[in-house]
Amino acid sequence: ADQDGAQGEGYWREYLLAAFHRTTRSPGYTFEDLGEIAAPTLVLVGDRDQFCTAKEAVAAYRSLKRGQLAVLPDTGHVITRAAIDSTINFLERHL
Repeated sequence: ADQDGAQGEGYWREYLLAAFHRTTRSPGYTFEDLGEIAAPTLVLVGDRDQFCTAKEAVAAYRSLKRGQLAVLPDTGHVITRAAIDSTINFLERHL
């Protein structure tokens, strides 16, 4: 309903086709690869995220040279006001 409401009737099928590979396959890099990132990087995860666990987010954070970690309580894999505020706060400190 969210996809159809925003993009038009039947769009959910296109969305599933586009998203299927991203959600069912490895992205092609490892946590160790993240150590090559030199820029300040925010790892933002909800404690109830169904795509990335808090444990995986901590592993990503620990792999980064200049990483920061934000775990949002009672949050899944959605963009919430708290996620936006955390991102803005991070960007203001690093731009």
